[in-house]
Parts: sequence; structure tokens; C-alpha cells
Amino acid sequence: MSTTRELLRRRMLRKDGVVKSYSVAEVAEHTKPHDAWVIIAGKVYNISGFNNHPGGFDVLEQCAGKDVTDAFSVNHPETVVDQMTTYYLGDVEDAKEPSAVIRDFHELDQEFKSSGLYKTEYSFYVKQMVWLSFLFSLVLIPFTIAEQNIYTITLSACALGIFWQQWAFIGHDIGHNAIFHDRAFGDYIGSLVVIVFFGVSGQWWKRNHNVHHIVTNSIQGDPDIQYLPLFAVDSRMIKGFYSIYHKTRFVFDAAARYLVSMQHILYIPVMALARHNLYLQSWIFALTGRGVRNRAVEVACLLVYALWLAELTLRVEEGFGLYWWFLSHAVCGILHVQITLSHFSMECFENAAGTIHRSADDDFVKHQLATSLDVDCSTWMDWFHGGLQYQVVHHLWPQIPRHNTRLVRDKFLIPLCEKHGLTYNSLPFFEAIAKTLTHMKQQANVAWKTEPGSSMMVQAMNLEG
Repeated sequence: MSTTRELLRRRMLRKDGVVKSYSVAEVAEHTKPHDAWVIIAGKVYNISGFNNHPGGFDVLEQCAGKDVTDAFSVNHPETVVDQMTTYYLGDVEDAKEPSAVIRDFHELDQEFKSSGLYKTEYSFYVKQMVWLSFLFSLVLIPFTIAEQNIYTITLSACALGIFWQQWAFIGHDIGHNAIFHDRAFGDYIGSLVVIVFFGVSGQWWKRNHNVHHIVTNSIQGDPDIQYLPLFAVDSRMIKGFYSIYHKTRFVFDAAARYLVSMQHILYIPVMALARHNLYLQSWIFALTGRGVRNRAVEVACLLVYALWLAELTLRVEEGFGLYWWFLSHAVCGILHVQITLSHFSMECFENAAGTIHRSADDDFVKHQLATSLDVDCSTWMDWFHGGLQYQVVHHLWPQIPRHNTRLVRDKFLIPLCEKHGLTYNSLPFFEAIAKTLTHMKQQANVAWKTEPGSSMMVQAMNLEG
């Protein structure tokens, strides 16, 4: 981070040698899409016209008027600094000094870069390709070398669900530039390979997921916890809330009251079916989304995926078709459990003025520690969790390759927390699920005792995307 600060200081001096100064309060006034300023490393930038931001304009909109130094640093390569002169306005005259925690966080980031922890071991991903090929060969058994019966169809469906789950981990790594460390190349690979085999739009996922990383567990901002009328992971959601991401108000109506009051029961069944919603969201976004990068490639790859999946489905003998389809998608539902249990039971917050964090006194490290839950597992189970088990590490350093996250947690993150007296939350997988279900039942009890408002059932399918 110190390197980023120095690069900014050297490259952002105006040609006349005069640097204009702004107060934090002045920057906080510029929060509209057509008038959006941000603070990065003590510098002020006008990002109002940056409509082609690779991560989507949605994430910029939520950052407007705020200091996003650390969120920017961990999600961008230092080469991006060269592209920022166009947006530079001046310096912040009253910028808050980084806390001791943040200073140590910056030092660790520099240590990771100098020691090679950001470098990808491509042999790891070669092994992943061999593993994925083996899984797909199991999928094809009842269509090639064996007759179709309950055993071969079950094996095929389970293998396909795990195949999708494992491809999701690859897509996740690519989406965070944690494999190729080249955004443009990663976008094409993500489309050409991941979408063809996983069936979900990479660009839709990035728009959604990038916002989640910036405002993790924000009631108004984080789309990954906004699931009314099905789920309410915080009692403050039950009064209804406006979603900055979806540009709509989520209303707690009679249907929501009924569903949320049973959310701890519905959680696993909904996760088993959730993949179908990803198909819907992918097609809506690919066809109608604003500023979709590589739109034609995305649509073509979604079509290829639909064709091969339809071909296999039609080859399943009568009586087994629905079973094969729903079992494969239910097995992949494990992925949705893995994603949601990292945040559903953790602290949520309502947006505060002038910050992307929980409050003006909060910081990037404390924010991510409070809103993310890690899953403790043995090394031999790392394949099953695909890096998602180290959610705190991933949120703090999203471009660290998956194969280095265990080392970063054990050698650097836990000692950082111990040094500064910070709480690091980690539970075994089934205990994490139990914590999630317990938390959801608590919110369900609150929902049942709350009088509903007006109806808005369109939210049930989250058609806003």
C-alpha cells in the first residue's frame, strides 16, 4: 500500500505544480452518479464519467463521496495508477491517518508482493483441469459405457453437481484476477471456458460480487444478503429497506412475513434450487444489462452451455430425466450453502455517511473480520471448499491465489488479529451451518411477531437482477 501511495504522489502532481486541496466533508457531498468523487490514498478523484469501469459502475456508485483506499488497493493492480490521472482533482487536506491495524495490513500486503504470494502456481490449475476432466467422465458413464439405471444415473448426477461446484471455484479465482492477473484476458477466459461449463454469466457475477466485496453485509448496499421476501438475515431488514444495488425498495409484506418466519426451514431446500435463479439472472443480464463487456461472447457461451446440458438431459431414459436434473442441481446447491454461510450469520450494518464501512471509526480490516466467517477444515478437504473456507483472507486480499490462502491465514492473518486484539471467526463446516440456521431462526421469530406492510411479490424472483 505504501508503494501505491508513493506512486500516486509522484504521478498526480499537476503540470503547474499547484495541487488543489479538499476536505473530507467536501468530498462527501459528491455522491450522485453524475457527480461522484472518491478518496484514494489521500487523493481526490472525480469518477462521474467512468461508465466503462471493468467492475461495473454499480460499485463506483456505492463508493461515491467516500474514502475507498484499501478497498481500491486490494482489488486493483498497481498498473491502474497510470490510468487515474484523468480523474485526479487534488489532495485531501484533513485525511485521517491510518490506524496501527491498517499500517500493519499495508506492510503485510507489501510483504506478500515481495515474497511471491501473489504469484500463481499454474501446476495447481493443471491439476484442477485433470480433476474436472475426471468428474465429467463420470457424468458421461450412463451415456457411453454403461446402461442407465438408478446407480449410474445417480453417479452421473452427483458428479455433474460437483463438476459445477468445482468450476465455480475456478470462475471465482479468474473473476478476482487471482490466476492470470490480467483482467481483460481473464474476462475472455471466464466467458469461453467457465460459462461454457458452468452456465452462469461471468459479467453478471462480477457486477454483483464486486459490490459485495466493497460493502460486505451492508443492509442497503450488499446484494448478496438482499433476499426478501425469502430471507431476512438481520431484523432491521424486516421493516423494509431500499436497495442501492437493485434500485428498489424491498417491502416486508404478508408473503414475506410468512416465508421469512420459516426461513430456517426453507434455507437448505432453497439452496438446492438456487442454481436455476442463476440461469435466469445470467440471461437477463447478458441480454439486457447495461454496459455488458463481451456481450456477444457471453450470450454465445450461455447458448453452448444450454445446448450440451439439453443434449445430456434428453438422452436420459424416461423415468430418470427429472431425477437426474434435480439431483445434479441439488448437489451443486452445496456451493450456495458454502457462499452464504460465510456471511448470513455475521454482523450486518446500515450505511453510514462518508464511509463504506460500518461506521466512521471502522476500517477495512475490522469490517471484513466482523462480517465474514471462515470454515475450519483439514488440508485434505481444501478441494471441497475451493478457497471459500478462508473468506476473511479472501476479502482482505482477493487477488491472492487460492493455493496460498491457508498459508496467509496461519502465518499472517491470525498473528495480525492476535497482535491487535481482533476477533477472528472460524468454525468447522457443520457448525457453521448450525450457526447460520440458528441465526436465521432468531430472525424468523422476529418476523413472525412483526406486522407486514404492502405487497411486492416481484421481489420473490429478484427480477431486478
